Amino acid sequence: KYIDPEPMPKDGSGDDRLMAFQYFVCLSSTPGNQIPFQPPVGYNPEDFELLLRQTEAVMKTGMYPLGPPLSYFGDLQCYDPVVEHM
Repeated sequence: KYIDPEPMPKDGSGDDRLMAFQYFVCLSSTPGNQIPFQPPVGYNPEDFELLLRQTEAVMKTGMYPLGPPLSYFGDLQCYDPVVEHM
C-alpha cells in the first residue's frame, strides 16, 4: 500500500502519502494525568507494517533490545508539566 515502484515525486509536489503537518502528543509520567490510548476509527495495523519491521530490525542489532527510543524516529521533545515545573 505504501511502497510504490514509481520514482519519487518532485519535492513539494505532494503525493497524498505524507502528512504535511504535525501532531503534538501530550504524555505524562504522572498516573493522575494519564488516560489509555484508544485506536482511532478506521485504524488498520497493516498501515504500520514498515514501522514494525524497522523497529524489529533495530531491536535485533542489540543496540536497543527493548525497542528504540522515540528520538530514534525523529526530533521529538518530551514535556511533562509536573516534572518541568518542579
